[in-house]
Amino acid sequence: MATAIDEQLKNYITAHDIWPNLFDTVRLVEQEGNLVCQYKNGKCVPTQETCYSIWGKDCRCSNCISHLAYTENTQHVKFEYAKEHYYFVIARPVEMESGRYVIEFVLDATTQFARHGLSGNNFVMDLITELERVSSKDVFSGLYNKTRFNQLLMERLARAKEKDMPLYLALWDVDRFKQVNDLHGHDAGDNVILAISHQLRHFVTDDWGVAARFGGDEFGIVFFEQDRTKCRVLLEGIAQAIAQIDFPSPQGGMFHVTASYGLADVRAAATPLEAVHLADISLYRCKEQHHAEHPE
Repeated sequence: MATAIDEQLKNYITAHDIWPNLFDTVRLVEQEGNLVCQYKNGKCVPTQETCYSIWGKDCRCSNCISHLAYTENTQHVKFEYAKEHYYFVIARPVEMESGRYVIEFVLDATTQFARHGLSGNNFVMDLITELERVSSKDVFSGLYNKTRFNQLLMERLARAKEKDMPLYLALWDVDRFKQVNDLHGHDAGDNVILAISHQLRHFVTDDWGVAARFGGDEFGIVFFEQDRTKCRVLLEGIAQAIAQIDFPSPQGGMFHVTASYGLADVRAAATPLEAVHLADISLYRCKEQHHAEHPE
């Protein structure tokens, strides 16, 4: 099987002959992060390493773009700093005869960028840090975006399994948010999103976990090593704070909104996608109950 995969990778690279000229190494990675083989200097070499071991790490990177490329079936890119070298990495999903894999294209960019030495502060490291910071944020709300949230969640899933401890994930959305836009206008809807984002930043400190905006009126919180009771107390505090906000309506007067959340222990989830699905089920049940208690 390994020989067949090696040959498929070689054929794939041959069909795109520009890549070996641009990148130092082309690697084939399976879902669990194991390197199947790598193409270097014109040869395909089978390997039993993991994708993270070559960076000198003993677990999957928190910004593992190969796992994201596999689960989301889209291409991702990143910079990586390891062993005093800077690397530019592209991860692209690809279908082989035996299933889906991810091809990583790795370029050692040290000589191109790190012209002022590798010790201490330098422009490249600052640039990488700033690019990762900017690319991780939702521009409108200032919270983490969904991509960065999934990266952090993946890291926490691995840690929860390693330590055999619970991991809680909460999903939020605004109740009847469409009505807010229809009755009060989209500017009022934007004000609601900004106000909820502010509450999440206020309540969810670094000790508690991280909060993110998924898009629209959807938000997520992954808790760091907290039990269910403490998570519930915090979530109820956020819900009460949101319900007490006065929003001005263009038609005059004030209106209020409520937000529902679903909380789930997601440590058994294999991927961030599975974890979000578990929390989404809990959110759906919560919204059903809310609508039953507060019909239109």
